[in-house]
Amino acid sequence: TRGMLLEREKRWAETFFQDDLWTGSTTGQDIQPGAGITKAWSASDATPIVDLRKQIEAIKSKTAITPNKLILGHRLWTVLQDSPDFLSRVSITTTQMVTKDLLATILGLPAGGVMVAGAISAVGREGKASRDLDFLISDSAILCYAAPRASTLSASAGYTFSWTQLGGTGSRILKMRMPHIKSDRLEIENASEYKVIATDLAVKFKGVL
Repeated sequence: TRGMLLEREKRWAETFFQDDLWTGSTTGQDIQPGAGITKAWSASDATPIVDLRKQIEAIKSKTAITPNKLILGHRLWTVLQDSPDFLSRVSITTTQMVTKDLLATILGLPAGGVMVAGAISAVGREGKASRDLDFLISDSAILCYAAPRASTLSASAGYTFSWTQLGGTGSRILKMRMPHIKSDRLEIENASEYKVIATDLAVKFKGVL
């Protein structure tokens, strides 16, 4: 099951984290240092909150729809937690720590609107003696509008289409006995596809560290 979920996340990342796919930004292209933002977010005087708010406004001005999701690469989220531009806007105490929901509140996104893509995969060729592991998504982010409920009448940056005959997530696990080798065989089937719907409902931040 873990392998199947990782495979699905890899296909999701390959579909939605393509370069130069989304057009909702102020520039109509991917946002990166020198193209939409002045400094990398790892700089001590960077302004990631200002940069994100500017792109939220850009999507809304182009589509009349306010973004509701921010998907961050794992390393990017780690850096943002220590960003002076972020920390200067909140009062951190022993009962209030830096969280994704706190960032969502500052940006005006709904609860649960900030997500971190933390999946790790081997980047080397299978079968090699040594295979390096790395995050699927590291120093990139996507700001977008994702419809809370799928509908042919609802705008959305993208949708996941699943064949529900296999279950609500488009997956099922089959178990069968193989008496000739005195074993059980397990198979996972998955019938789902990721589709880009509206490119102007999202902005990609690329290489911002």
